[in-house]
Amino acid sequence: MGWLGFPKYQWRGLSYLLVIGGIGLLLLKEYAVGAPLIIIGGLIGITNG
Repeated sequence: MGWLGFPKYQWRGLSYLLVIGGIGLLLLKEYAVGAPLIIIGGLIGITNG
């Protein structure tokens, strides 16, 4: 068990999601490609854990 009942791998995946999602949101303002990056980032974070 990790912090607050989340396994450590889930926190690592969450940090990937936040970083890639944050970059995606910045790009979304300029290029409207943020949503795919957020989705891809989430999948990478979950699968690579």
